[in-house]
Amino acid sequence: MGWSQPKENTVPALIEGIQRFDGVELDIRMTSDDQLVLHHDRRPMLLGKSLDGRPEFVEKWSLDQLQNEGFDAFSDFMHNPIAQKSLSEESKVVFVELKLPHRRLLKKKDANSHLVKMLTKVQDIAINAGIPKHNLVIYAFHHHMNQVVKSAKYDGLWSQLAPVIPPIDGEFWQKFRTLPSFVKTSFSSLSKKHRHAGSPIVPCALEYLNGWTRHIPIGRSVGLHGASLKRLRQSLNGLGCHVWPCNDKIERQVLRAGLSPISDFANPDQSLPNAARWTKPATMPLEDEDWNNLDEGIKPNSITKWLDLSDKEKIQQLEIWKVRFGWQKNVEEMHLESKGEIPWQAVRLIGHRGCGMSPRYST
Repeated sequence: MGWSQPKENTVPALIEGIQRFDGVELDIRMTSDDQLVLHHDRRPMLLGKSLDGRPEFVEKWSLDQLQNEGFDAFSDFMHNPIAQKSLSEESKVVFVELKLPHRRLLKKKDANSHLVKMLTKVQDIAINAGIPKHNLVIYAFHHHMNQVVKSAKYDGLWSQLAPVIPPIDGEFWQKFRTLPSFVKTSFSSLSKKHRHAGSPIVPCALEYLNGWTRHIPIGRSVGLHGASLKRLRQSLNGLGCHVWPCNDKIERQVLRAGLSPISDFANPDQSLPNAARWTKPATMPLEDEDWNNLDEGIKPNSITKWLDLSDKEKIQQLEIWKVRFGWQKNVEEMHLESKGEIPWQAVRLIGHRGCGMSPRYST
C-alpha cells in the first residue's frame, strides 16, 4: 500500500510532519469555551457532512464538539512526547498561526483582545510542555501584532504575515482587498519592518520572488536568481526567509537561494523534477557533494544530525552555509546567539499544516 496523507492540522499529521521535515506550520482557532483547536478554515471542515443546524463558524463550537468530529486540541500536539522531543532536543521548529474569526463574529476593533487571549494561552501551553522559546514562532495576518505581543506579555519569537488578508469570505475578494498593500510594499520594506520588530524571519508569499507578480510591488524586484537574488539577500541582511506556497517544481530553487520552503508535499516517496529530495536540510545538513548527488538522483546513505555535531562541527557547518548562501555575519557570533540551536538564517524545509493541505469539502 502507498502512503496515505493524514488530515491537515491533526496530531497525526503534525507528528508525521515534524519527523519528516525540519519543522511544521499549524493553524489554531479559539473555541466557544476559550480552548485552542487545530483548524485552518473559518467553517468546520466536516468532510462533506451537513451542518444540520449547528453553528457555521468554528469559534461557535466547543472543543468537545469539534473533537467529536475528529479535530484535535493544540495542547494535545504540544504535549505529545514526539513533538516535545523534536522541539526540545532535535532543533525542530513549529510555526503557530493565530486565526481570527469571520468579521460577522468579531468586529475589527476587538481583534487585538481576541489575539491577546489566544497568545496568552499559547505561551502557557508552550511553557507547560517545555518547548524552547527559540524553536517556536507565532504569527498572524494582523496589522497590530506588536500591540498584541506587548499586551500578552509574550517574550517569545513572533512575526506578522503580510500583506494582511482580511477574515472575509471569497478568495477573489481577499486578493482584491490585499492587492493595494502588495503593490505598495516592496520586499525591502517588508524585510525592514520585520527587522525593526525583532522578528527572526520574513514570512513571504512566493509571488514576491517568482513569476511576473514579483514585478508588481513598487521598488526594485527580488527573485531566486542572479542580480535579483543578490538584492534579496541584501534586503534580508541576516534574517531568515520562509516562503509559501512551494510545489515540487520550485522547491529546489527556493532552497538553492537560501530560503526555507513551506511544503504541502509530505509523501516519503516524493521526488523532485530531475532530482532526489532531501527534507531535512537544517536538522540533517548535507555537504555540497551530497547536494550535487541529489541532482543525479542519489541520496546519501548516512548523515550526521545537527544535534550530534560538536560545537566545533556546528561552527564548521555554519561556515559552509555562510559561503553557500552569502551570509555576512560572523559564524561564531551566530553560534553563541543561538546557544547551539540552528540559527534562523539556516535553510529549513517546513511541513505545511503538518503533512500538507487536505482536500476541501462544502458543508
